[in-house]
Amino acid sequence: MRPERLESLPMVHSCSSTRVYSGYTGYTFSSGGSMIYLDLSYNSLSGTIPEKFGAMSYLQVLNLGHNSLTGDIPDSFGGLKAIGVLDLSHNHLQGYLPASLGTVSFLSDLDVSNNNLTGPIPSGGQLTTFPASRYENNSGLCGVPMPLCGSGSHSTGLHTWGRKQSVTTVMVVGIIFLRLH
Repeated sequence: MRPERLESLPMVHSCSSTRVYSGYTGYTFSSGGSMIYLDLSYNSLSGTIPEKFGAMSYLQVLNLGHNSLTGDIPDSFGGLKAIGVLDLSHNHLQGYLPASLGTVSFLSDLDVSNNNLTGPIPSGGQLTTFPASRYENNSGLCGVPMPLCGSGSHSTGLHTWGRKQSVTTVMVVGIIFLRLH
């Protein structure tokens, strides 16, 4: 999907007061169909994301944000070949980002922030091109654009790096000052 086309669609931040659905997510389509836009955000949905959502090959926008969904992000989401916008933010999703998401070609907006995701962000495809804000507030997500994996605690890692940089700067300034006098 081209960015110009996405701009013409109603975006993923709809008014939460217009939502009237609640309950469990359930897949009711017998085949992939031709649905291109599915926005179930702000619906108090719970349960896991149905694996069959990944079979919706024409789907261009999927917004499941701001619900109470749990479980893993289905590996079948790699089958969303036409997806341009995928918003799974503000849920209780856990586990890893599936590597299959790295095979999605047209993804121009991804938001998995504010979940309980862990592990490395798959390095293939477009997943490393999104800003860190699209991945923030997850318990252990790491890799570009987040802090590198294996660097210890992510929040203290950044704090320690800043402190080391400050100490190095003071030392350089001190050496220059001594040489000038």
